[in-house]
Amino acid sequence: MADNNVDLNNIMTAPNPKMRSSVVRKSPTEEDESYFLSIGRLFHKISLSGNTISVTRYRPRHPYPGFNYQYRYRFYAPCHDNYEESFATFTTEKLEHYNWNYLDHYVCTGGDTEFELVDALKYWRFRVYLLPLNNPATKKIIEGSEHSDLYSLPTNNDHQQMVEGFLKFLETAVNKIKRSPVSKKGRNTSGRSSERHMSSLRSGSKVMDRNRSSQGSQESTSELKEGHETPSEESTSVPITLLKPNATPAEIVEAMKHPTAGLCFINLQQNLPNLTFVTGEAVNWLTTHMEGVLTVEKGVQIMQTLHKEQLICHCSGDVSRPFVYGFYLFYLVPTEKEDKDAYQPCGDLQIFENEWMEVEVKPALNWGLLMTPAHPQVPNSYSDRGSGVPHFLCEDIDAEYSDCDYNGPMYNRMRLETDVQGKSDRVEWGHARYQTVFRPDQAYELVVEWLTSSGSIIYELLAGWHRKAQACNLQMIPIPHDPLALPYSNKSDPLRGPIFVPLNLRCLEQNNDKLFKEFRMETYVERLFLFQEAIVQRFGFIPCQVEPANKTCASHEHQYIHATGTIFILVSSAAPKVRSRVNMSLSYARRYSIHADVVPSPHEEYITRHVSGKNKDDYDNSRKMGFLWCWNHLLSKRWRTNQAVDSNLQLKILKDFRDFCNNAEDRLRTFWLDSWMAKAKESSSSYNIANSRSSS
Repeated sequence: MADNNVDLNNIMTAPNPKMRSSVVRKSPTEEDESYFLSIGRLFHKISLSGNTISVTRYRPRHPYPGFNYQYRYRFYAPCHDNYEESFATFTTEKLEHYNWNYLDHYVCTGGDTEFELVDALKYWRFRVYLLPLNNPATKKIIEGSEHSDLYSLPTNNDHQQMVEGFLKFLETAVNKIKRSPVSKKGRNTSGRSSERHMSSLRSGSKVMDRNRSSQGSQESTSELKEGHETPSEESTSVPITLLKPNATPAEIVEAMKHPTAGLCFINLQQNLPNLTFVTGEAVNWLTTHMEGVLTVEKGVQIMQTLHKEQLICHCSGDVSRPFVYGFYLFYLVPTEKEDKDAYQPCGDLQIFENEWMEVEVKPALNWGLLMTPAHPQVPNSYSDRGSGVPHFLCEDIDAEYSDCDYNGPMYNRMRLETDVQGKSDRVEWGHARYQTVFRPDQAYELVVEWLTSSGSIIYELLAGWHRKAQACNLQMIPIPHDPLALPYSNKSDPLRGPIFVPLNLRCLEQNNDKLFKEFRMETYVERLFLFQEAIVQRFGFIPCQVEPANKTCASHEHQYIHATGTIFILVSSAAPKVRSRVNMSLSYARRYSIHADVVPSPHEEYITRHVSGKNKDDYDNSRKMGFLWCWNHLLSKRWRTNQAVDSNLQLKILKDFRDFCNNAEDRLRTFWLDSWMAKAKESSSSYNIANSRSSS
């Protein structure tokens, strides 16, 4: 029997001379270093020996099994009539699947385009909406108005101020363009001289060299003046010579270069060409300095002609980039006589878009009353509002008018310098995910994303944006990741849920006749949706362009936010479509007696639970018509521009909205009859005009 008491020290110190091994262990020196890294059950040993770096990986032989539990419960939330049903899913996530090699490359390249920020990195994000700052109807409600349906359609001037404020916000807050004090005198958004405040310069490689000493602001020394739409003390002293309608493109370019009455450029930048300008300012300059250019559409056509003749080009150097109205950076192509040693664009559009935020400005949709949504006439987006006839009573309706922006990419992303004050002792950056199209009658979404920045640095960045937004006549509203908190949506808040506000349609039916019987039957569902939109517009809600989570999804919910930023509303799809087969729970399937390939949306399922019962009338489809109402819990006092907008005001608006939808004091029916009277008045006016033309 072998002896188990073996002296290990003797074995290690006195090896057998007859035993030879092919493995030679080198004794560590003082210069050798070793470190252990771990994530989950993965361990890496990194060793440095001389000029050699070795990595030893240790993985588990038997991976542990995961679990997936669904916890279903009921909760009672404030302002709800009953207990709400919801569920939460608890799962384990294997940390060893985390791609930290990709993370290392992302950090090393400093957020360059080669390694983008992906969801698998589990980064932080902060969503905000840009809304109009003040509304007279909100002030009336705060001062004690009995009703809350006081909001009217924005005017032409309102849309113009919204566009000007948005362009100014992009210039000063996000893109950090500084204007010299001389150019700020008496200026407006029709033309400005500006200078890019940069905290980084791109080197020859794709990785940007961040020079922290260049983060201080740099004021332009060139004293450039401009033409103005509204006369001022400075502008009246310099007479403006208008270009003739038949001016050649070369003459237009020379007029733009005029030192006093020309277009103001962004000069003295190491990463932008000379004579760089903003497209929106160039178009507005044409409307004030050229005869016959009375609309933005005409100005865009002229600038497109200059681009076609290669007199102007996008600052990225990509000649195929078309001229777009909004905040886009273009430059005048230098001639042979001009300086050729100036900065030359890199020609890489992807690199340029990673450094600058460019947004196209489109006209307001005006709740579907605009006949040509692609018409680039901004801010004069419309000349008539359908003579006062609501959209849901028009002969030709378009319930999917807001889908015109789904043709191209809805969002773009740029690298964002987060340490604007230069307080951090290390390089910090993030990203801005923004909508590519801005409309003055819609909420504009902007998302700040970061992985390497600290919380205090991000807060200073957002606080600065919040202050600058107010200076631009805007309010920046934080919004949650899931505004409506639908129980059946992924990653939903487990302790939040929307409030269902039913819409009483029976009070509008006469002699049990169906609504909209005067129109074609196939337009009934669309007109009901447009009728709901007309109601939320009266209560001050603004449309939100929401990116669909799944493009193959059957339902398309329409989301709105109140002008105060405190309330969200969801309206179901106008035309539900058949979706492909999806997995669903047994209780979910038993609640609906429908075809297996047609699954209701979470919005429809949520409403059905509120109206289901034992009576026959409880299953009437008209009872399912309504709205989903949810509070914006992220809008604290710190983010509110008007401290009078508190929880009491929110409850007041909810109570009045419920009363209106329930036809309290016959208000819903009165609105219905007034809409029909407006249509009858327009029909009579059109008939008289037709008779007068025929008689003449």
